[in-house]
Amino acid sequence: MFAAAKTYVEWHNRFREPKIRLEVASYLQSPVAALLELQRRGAAAVLGFTTSDTGLDAASVAERLEMPLIAVSASTSMLAGKDDWFFRVQPSTRADSSAYSRLFRFRGIGTLAVVATWENAPYVLAFVRDLYVKGSPRILGPFLLSEIQQADGALAALNPDGILVVGPTPFSIWASQRATKLWPRAELFLSLWSVTGLGFREYSLLGRPFFFSTAFSPLAISEEHPFIVAWREEYAADVTFTVHRTFLALELFRLAAEDVERGNAASFRESLAMSRHIDGPGGDVIMDRYGDAHAQPRFFRWDGERLQEVPVP
Repeated sequence: MFAAAKTYVEWHNRFREPKIRLEVASYLQSPVAALLELQRRGAAAVLGFTTSDTGLDAASVAERLEMPLIAVSASTSMLAGKDDWFFRVQPSTRADSSAYSRLFRFRGIGTLAVVATWENAPYVLAFVRDLYVKGSPRILGPFLLSEIQQADGALAALNPDGILVVGPTPFSIWASQRATKLWPRAELFLSLWSVTGLGFREYSLLGRPFFFSTAFSPLAISEEHPFIVAWREEYAADVTFTVHRTFLALELFRLAAEDVERGNAASFRESLAMSRHIDGPGGDVIMDRYGDAHAQPRFFRWDGERLQEVPVP
């Protein structure tokens, strides 16, 4: 996230006004010290907190300090629909679960084994709970990776139609390999969290085809987009979902800052809470008055060699 934010600020300051000053503070295990330090330095808003557990903590601190907080992801539905000081450009787990439910129905998945980590519990619990609420498919689990590794015949006999892995990328790679060995006939689905930090060239690490849903299309990214040109000048890395969402978050900051008097935190919050449309290099979002993002879901399949968009009715 920091690399994308630094690239955005340098690109923006080269071509656009007003200039943006980027301050950096580490929040370690608690956001309190970081937000206080950034407030002391005169920051108009805070960008960060890519996980739902840190986002929940930071949202309560931002509320007390009356300091706008723009999260790059932190997508738990526990933070949705609130008149607070928390804003995000990633749709909530409620939207994710609706999209995945459509994908499961399209693929004819009747039973789904969920393999999850308890790391970042506010995201995992909200996503799986929201899937349960949809009622389709029938969910088995969630299973921990340790349960899959020590599986007995009874677990193998469950024989699900699909496997959904929910966790960070390193966990998801290992869990996918173990779960598909246990249930070889099941189709593999990855949560957006699982693929957030992966570029195209790294999808093969999963070892087999898989599906996922996202609001942003890695296939739609234009190499001619001015921010992407700046990113390519600085890095040889792929444009990941984190890079794209960081761009959207800073565009939200820029658009809100154009409407307010410098130093007026309350006015800045009101501007962030305006309904607005934000274009990004891989897709756009609609922001509502609660600071929640909305976008049309897209569906993708990695076939082992290339990524394809899947039309899902």
